[in-house]
Amino acid sequence: MIYLKRIGIGLLALLFIVGLLWLDAYLPYVRTMTITGTEVKRMDVDGPISAENPEDGPSRDVYFIFGTSDDGSTLVVRNEDTGWSWPPYLKFDSADIQAIAHKAGEDNKRMAVTTYGWRVKILSWFPNTVKLQPLAADESCSNWTRTSGFTLYLLLWIYLTLRMFRKLKVKSGQKHKESPTHHG
Repeated sequence: MIYLKRIGIGLLALLFIVGLLWLDAYLPYVRTMTITGTEVKRMDVDGPISAENPEDGPSRDVYFIFGTSDDGSTLVVRNEDTGWSWPPYLKFDSADIQAIAHKAGEDNKRMAVTTYGWRVKILSWFPNTVKLQPLAADESCSNWTRTSGFTLYLLLWIYLTLRMFRKLKVKSGQKHKESPTHHG
């Protein structure tokens, strides 16, 4: 019985971590970035089309925005429409965002860049841009949507876990009361 409880707790912990990773990937993240350049690459499912990787299926143009963060680290984000697919950002204006980014790159402008997704170099994954906004020199960004999402998720898990343990406690208490002991 103790073994089953441990498996159950382990599965709940795994589910909690998967939920955190899912939120981390899809909740918007606002970062400050001085845009230094833009680029458009023709890509297929295998990555950028080149002499080493010829086009071998459906392809698309993918916009990229390059910049530096306030701490001096380099940032690369992609800029693709999400359309009607997942995640439901309903983004249809990547060409407009790219034009804004190109102009900001010419002027080395500091921008608030809202993205979702992860940068995984080994898999050539880039966070996708959702929105660009110009920033004043002393202005900063806040991630209140992201913070609120994680806070609500944590509160929901605490509530559901306490509720589940209360139900288990009540059920185990009822079993002890219902089982009469006979001495005789």
